[in-house]
Amino acid sequence: MVKKLTWLGSALLASFTFLPCALAQNAAPAPGQQPGGYPPPTDRPGYGQQGMHEAEHAFKSFAVEANPLGLFIGHYSVNVEWLPAMHHALVLNPHYDSVTAEVTVSDGTNSVATFEENFTGGGAELGYRYYTGRAGPNGFFVGPSLLLGAYTASNSDFTGSEATSFSRVGFAVDIGGQAVIDPGFVIGGGFGLQRTWVNGVDDYSGELPLSAEVLVGSGVRPRFLFSMGGAF
Repeated sequence: MVKKLTWLGSALLASFTFLPCALAQNAAPAPGQQPGGYPPPTDRPGYGQQGMHEAEHAFKSFAVEANPLGLFIGHYSVNVEWLPAMHHALVLNPHYDSVTAEVTVSDGTNSVATFEENFTGGGAELGYRYYTGRAGPNGFFVGPSLLLGAYTASNSDFTGSEATSFSRVGFAVDIGGQAVIDPGFVIGGGFGLQRTWVNGVDDYSGELPLSAEVLVGSGVRPRFLFSMGGAF
């Protein structure tokens, strides 16, 4: 688990090193100015209906992305973004989770038991993002999300033990940046805070590794975002 989290941190650091350069290229131009300091297209000789059509076509209203780093903690997800208007995006993130973690419990005396608990299930996040860019889902962003999930907890250390089903609800607020690179490659990253509650099972807060608690635990936890995909 330590090696996975070390690799996860290195990849996130590399993504944030790359993102500022990509975001600078995707930044919205100043009023009356095109990227690179060129005059507005309408001031250029020969600019007509074809040029206007190409400018409108550059806006990307849909994006589909995946988080490859989630594979290392048992989180499999797809991010779908739809922009009904410039700067405003609705985000749907269905996901499937499968994580195994060591749980340590005590009966109140000196007796302590440690066993492996398997958590499987899935859910979805429904959120909103405000983007500063004008090419679609690009630029710096901020927005809230609603978190919903249903899971099953089971272990193989106790013969005959039954699986326990539980649900998790919560909300999160994220901030970060995303770039749309021609012809439509998307890369982004960020971080946020989430607050979650579990129902139907004992609270595992403080008993699981951070990577597992972010997925199936309760309480206030940090979250890290990284995504790659395409926009159209």
